[in-house]
Amino acid sequence: MMADPVLFPAGPPPTVADVERIAALADPVVRNLQITQCYFELSTAVASRIGPGANWCTFATWASRQAGQTIRKEDLARTLEAKLRYGPAAAPLPEGAAGDAAPAATVDETIWQVLDPTAPFDRAGDAVARGNLKVFAEIGHEFARFCATCLENDAYD
Repeated sequence: MMADPVLFPAGPPPTVADVERIAALADPVVRNLQITQCYFELSTAVASRIGPGANWCTFATWASRQAGQTIRKEDLARTLEAKLRYGPAAAPLPEGAAGDAAPAATVDETIWQVLDPTAPFDRAGDAVARGNLKVFAEIGHEFARFCATCLENDAYD
């Protein structure tokens, strides 16, 4: 039976050296993208040995992808924007109540400056990036070691 190229990418699985190289990257956004890709490659390599279906690295791929949204501040920005645009505070004022109202873009910019949402976004992104790195450096290392040790061995214990 031929392996599905989408499920089982060509090429060797990530090595311990690959995991260490990725873990050493300083940029948390780039590191997260590479961690997510590495988890995917480890997941498919492990599945080629233990059979189809989800394994720990499959779930780690999903979790790292979700972590990336926080690291890139995408989820928090979407939430805050939705609250500002569609929440009760965004209800239109009665005619004439605002006087000479500023354009919506100016109002949005002023609100962002006053609320300074970047501080909690930065803290959340930094915390998630540290957690993503810690788990990957420890568990990704062990899965890469497993692949190096066990994938070529056809004998089941």
